[in-house]
Order: sequence, then structure tokens, then C-alpha cells
Amino acid sequence: MSVASDFEVICSQNDKIVPGDMEVYSFSLPANLRHARNDQEIVIALTFNVIKAKDLKWEVTLNGSTESQFYYSGSFVFTWQLFSEATQLHPGENQLGIYAKPSGKGILEVQGITLQYRVDL
Repeated sequence: MSVASDFEVICSQNDKIVPGDMEVYSFSLPANLRHARNDQEIVIALTFNVIKAKDLKWEVTLNGSTESQFYYSGSFVFTWQLFSEATQLHPGENQLGIYAKPSGKGILEVQGITLQYRVDL
């Protein structure tokens, strides 16, 4: 069976998230999404701009499950990559959430989210 890669831009604008707020990004995957056991088939790249943070905490969720948690003070820009297995996602509607916890101060700015995945042809 042949395999191909595809990608989707989930977010291309700047979304500001303040402590206590959450942004949810919905995206859809095709029915022929590749599900290989020994390979990470999906990469989600998120670019964050942390602005004047003091003990700012946030988490990234994928279909309701926490994938990673962050904690930071200061200001910086960085790109974080989530290497997901296809079993964490499914054909059809999926959701990526970013939640800034109510404790701490500052602004978390989501500058972009892209998704790369493989499909069976």
C-alpha cells in the first residue's frame, strides 16, 4: 500500500489567551488516516509567544486528554512539536485545546498551529 503525507494549517492568526481562558481548535482528518503501530504518523507544531509571564501555567490537550503542561516566567517565542500516534486521533472531527491556568500572570499568544499526517493510498 502506498503512503502519502498531507498537512493542514489549523491556526494562522495570533490568538491571545489570558490566565483562566481556553482556546479550542477543531480540525478534521480523512478516513484513510494511516494507523501504523511502530511509527508516529502525526506531527502538530505549535508556535507560542509568551508575553510578560509570571508563573504562567498552561496545558495542551488533544481530544480531551492532556498532552503536555508548561510553566514559565518572562517573555519568549518558541515552537513546540507534539508527535502523536494515529490512535490518539481519528478520522473526522478532532480538537486541540490550549488552556492557560487561572494562576499566574501574563499573556500566552498562539501564533500558529500546523498539522502534518500520513494517509494510505
